[in-house]
This record gives sequence, structure tokens and C-alpha cells, in this order.
Amino acid sequence: MTFRFIYQPSEFSRIIPAINIEARANIPAIKNQIGSVIKAYNDTEISKVQDDVLFYKIETTEGVLAGYFSVRIKVNIAVHAILLQYQLRPSFSSYVTQISAQINTFINNGTWNQDYLL
Repeated sequence: MTFRFIYQPSEFSRIIPAINIEARANIPAIKNQIGSVIKAYNDTEISKVQDDVLFYKIETTEGVLAGYFSVRIKVNIAVHAILLQYQLRPSFSSYVTQISAQINTFINNGTWNQDYLL
């Protein structure tokens, strides 16, 4: 299966809770927890997406939402990115190795540069 990474600077506050609620059984911090704990966790995850973070949704080529990830941009002598968040929907957990490799290539090749404004 082929996956695309789509830069979403404005929809992260809807995508993060949707994915996390569906995947809550796989997230130790919210597994078997009540709604207020899940909401607090989602609020924390949403607050991580700030000015120095690029948020991407993961989609199949057919447009099915598979998950999300974000990268934090670090500016030292050079500009580089590190993976900050990464979550998949449970139905795509069998593709975790493939998607992780694709994300690593995306970050290492600097493909995120096209979405970053200096």
C-alpha cells in the first residue's frame, strides 16, 4: 500500500483527537481511562503543535486517513527536523514498519523543507 503525507497546518486540532480516540487501546496513557483523561491527553497533544512544528496527516492514495505525525524544526547552524508525534489508526498497524521507514526518509531527505517558511 502507498501512503502520502499531507501538510495540514490548520486541521490538526480535529485530526489528533479523532486518531487518538480510535487508537486509545494502543496508547498506554489513555488505555481504559475515562473521558476526562482522554480529553486532557488530546489537549496536551494538540498543544505540542506550535510555530516550530509541521503537522502532517497520513493518507492512502485512495484518500483514507491512516494517521498523523509531526516534526519539530530546530534551527542551529543548519535547519533540521526531528519526529515529535506519530500515531496510526489501529486498522493500519500492520503497516507501521513501512510508514515509519517512509517518515524517516521524508525527514532525512528534507522533503519537509517545502512546507517550512524561514
